[in-house]
Amino acid sequence: MFKILSVFLLLLSMLFSKGIHFSETKYYDALEKTLTKQGHITFDGHGKIRIEYENAKGIVTYTGAFLYIQKKGKTKKVDLSQRPAIKMFFVLFEAIYLHKNDLIERYFETSVVEGMTHLTPKGESKKYLSSVRYKKVKNSVKLLEIHLTNNDWVHIETLD
Repeated sequence: MFKILSVFLLLLSMLFSKGIHFSETKYYDALEKTLTKQGHITFDGHGKIRIEYENAKGIVTYTGAFLYIQKKGKTKKVDLSQRPAIKMFFVLFEAIYLHKNDLIERYFETSVVEGMTHLTPKGESKKYLSSVRYKKVKNSVKLLEIHLTNNDWVHIETLD
């Protein structure tokens, strides 16, 4: 009975999770370095985001309060109350992908130019983010670009 219940719960979790195959390019200003990776993002619907990079480059799991980074068999736990810029990034990420417009409106002024949504940070978000833009097609995010105040940026494109 336990095995049947476990399989059922696993199938249910896959059904209710939203997965996205993506390509990510990050620029680190301090290092003057650009990195590109591909992977799969899964949203569990309860505030948990799992990013699994291809070619065993790691797994990142966001839980709201913590970020878990798994690489080469080791896990690093990051307390996001101590890293508000990372927390803001994931709140924004989740708000855009899961259509949480109330969160977007709380932290940003919004404008749409030629099908591209531009977000101008306001309030607390101005400390960490300089600009955001994204494009949706039929309620699906196809492109997301986030520029941080430290001159780092990330560009994410959906591959499916």
